[in-house]
Amino acid sequence: MNGPIRRQGPGGPLIASGYVWQATRPKVQVVMMGLLGLGGLGLALTINSFFNPIKDIWIAAVAAAVCLPAAYVAFRFRLGQCGFIFHERGPIEAPYGLPWPRIRRTRLSCSASEVKSVGMLQNVDPSSENARLYSVVLYLRNGDIIHLTSKDYKFELAHKVATELTNALEELQAPRVEARY
Repeated sequence: MNGPIRRQGPGGPLIASGYVWQATRPKVQVVMMGLLGLGGLGLALTINSFFNPIKDIWIAAVAAAVCLPAAYVAFRFRLGQCGFIFHERGPIEAPYGLPWPRIRRTRLSCSASEVKSVGMLQNVDPSSENARLYSVVLYLRNGDIIHLTSKDYKFELAHKVATELTNALEELQAPRVEARY
């Protein structure tokens, strides 16, 4: 599921809003494909050794046992869905995990009421003079900066994510007018 997230409470008021997107990173994709290939080859050789004995098959079995789970982790945490949800009562949820090294965490340490704005930071790629990479960040009211994404997004994707998260935060923080009868 890609796109905006809007959750309404009983009676219709907005209680949570956010954005979910698909992140593809070419460098991680190459590593993941290599891990899958090496793990698949190890698994195939291990299965083949049941029918035709192969000397030193333990190397292939270890390659399968190590590479296939590593490829799953790379796919799950760095190539899959990314997203953030701002809740009315405060917590900021990251249902698909945070950027490395906090990939297992699903909540930010700050609350939605502490967020002043969502923006982008330009990061310099030392391997290329022309490549400008960006990360999406939260600017907090106390001056802190929290990175929401890794530092390798192209401008278009970083701009789209920052814009959608800004819209989600503004909708959630918009004053509500309640009708009284």
